[in-house]
Amino acid sequence: MRRRFAALLLCLASLAWGCSKKTEPEPTQAGPMAGPPARFYYDLGPAAVDVSAYPSSYQQGYKLFSAVCATCHSTARALNAPYAEADTWKRYVRRMHVKMESRSALPAPQEEALILEFLIYDSKVRKLDKSEEFQAQQEKLKTRFEEAAKR
Repeated sequence: MRRRFAALLLCLASLAWGCSKKTEPEPTQAGPMAGPPARFYYDLGPAAVDVSAYPSSYQQGYKLFSAVCATCHSTARALNAPYAEADTWKRYVRRMHVKMESRSALPAPQEEALILEFLIYDSKVRKLDKSEEFQAQQEKLKTRFEEAAKR
């Protein structure tokens, strides 16, 4: 428990230190529920998933994902990204691991594995098994992003 608390504190410190730096202008969300700037169209999607029907190990992975990944970008980015294949998620999680390493805020290897397992399972459930619904959502997000970029 202490290790997780320490990891969470390190992640929060990394947010304050390095993740807030922006290198290019970004479109913003419009409307009363506007959030942080959107760098990609999938940043504009839902930032949470109902995991109550997921097996408990994936629910635990979701909690870690929410705590760790949100230190540098919105959870919407990963949840709505077009990535669904295990190999793609492995590559992206590894890439984020390297970025966090430079900020001295690494999750433990077993925590990283739980996050990866969650992303793969969630992608299967929401992106692959319900591909038509997910593709329709992607098109709406792309349109919103393009509209926001014009402003």
